[in-house]
Amino acid sequence: MTLREGIGTQPGRRRTRGQALAEFAIVAPVLLLFILGIVDFGRAIYAYNTVANAARMGTRTAIVNQNTADIAGRAAAQATSLGIDAASPCTSSNGVCVAFQDSTGTGTPPCMSLFGPDRKSCVAVVTVKYTFSAITPVIGTVIGPIPLASTSIQALESTCTGAGLCPIP
Repeated sequence: MTLREGIGTQPGRRRTRGQALAEFAIVAPVLLLFILGIVDFGRAIYAYNTVANAARMGTRTAIVNQNTADIAGRAAAQATSLGIDAASPCTSSNGVCVAFQDSTGTGTPPCMSLFGPDRKSCVAVVTVKYTFSAITPVIGTVIGPIPLASTSIQALESTCTGAGLCPIP
């Protein structure tokens, strides 16, 4: 038996106790980064689905209720987990944009004027915006903030602009 062989080991076999610890120290950060990347990816998918659902619900409100405060409030209520504010301006990176256009989508038609002949020829366009940021510092630095937006367009079904009198589905 030589000095290199420990007690209770077979001749010709070296001890490898520290090798597993060294390999784990090399693999653990990569594995942890991979797992946290999967969590961040799941959060991004959740955020996009929430933004899309908020736009759909805002449009559902808009087709029977043309009060923009009610529309933005309904859309923001669907995205409370993201912290989207109904009062934020349409130009911000997080917010709700509400517009009414003609059926071709080229601009605000005269049908939305106070004395317009037929509001039913208009479409409601609701856009919800949100900026996603990863919680993992390394991934957040690499990909940066990701702007998410979803737009929903539906034709108006009925006309109602009075606050408190219009339905909110």
